[in-house]
Amino acid sequence: MRRKAKLKNLYYKKDGVVFNFQFQTTNQKTGDLIQNFMLPEAWIQTSEKIRDQNDAKICGDCVHNHTSGDGDCYVTKGNSLRGLQSKLSSLRRKGLDNIPELSPELEADLLEAIEGRGIRFGSYGEPVLLGHDLVNKISKRAKFWTGYTHQWHKNTWAKDYFMASVESTFVDKAAKNMGWRTFFVGDSIGSENVTCPASKEAGNKSTCDQCKLCMGTQSKAKSVKILKH
Repeated sequence: MRRKAKLKNLYYKKDGVVFNFQFQTTNQKTGDLIQNFMLPEAWIQTSEKIRDQNDAKICGDCVHNHTSGDGDCYVTKGNSLRGLQSKLSSLRRKGLDNIPELSPELEADLLEAIEGRGIRFGSYGEPVLLGHDLVNKISKRAKFWTGYTHQWHKNTWAKDYFMASVESTFVDKAAKNMGWRTFFVGDSIGSENVTCPASKEAGNKSTCDQCKLCMGTQSKAKSVKILKH
């Protein structure tokens, strides 16, 4: 248990991506959730700013990425962007050679540190990159989790853990027809989904670590909606 109390960050690299699990956060919306970030190895080997780099490696064909999408990802704005840039700067100082590959020993440390806590899969980057095996292991050790993916149409296994991120009623219906629970983000939220209790429009009456709605099909609750932010 001492490791869990002291551990602030755990890093590993795999398939050209650096994975980070951050065990302390000041995010008021999510509350006390472990945060999970993915950053391309290539970003650590250059001095360029985040919004000047290709994010397809970690974002896929998300409509909000800044390489092929509309560049409207809320994580690359304001305080969230500053936090990401700070994390990237720390990784550059650390150096890619000092970030280990994922090993059985490192995975065991990760699962021990997650035991009994909540986790936010994909605080930045696609959580499907973690892979089915590791996501399954983490979900069995975690108290609960949240997770959202724009790659739902390519990763049917992920419906058990993540919400399908959608931006139109047409896509919302398509994802539900494929068995997903959805997280609908848009300027108009007249869908049948329930309003996110941690949203501004719901009066911020809850936080993600209290709500526990966004756990894929392992939750039997209604799908969720939120105004674009």
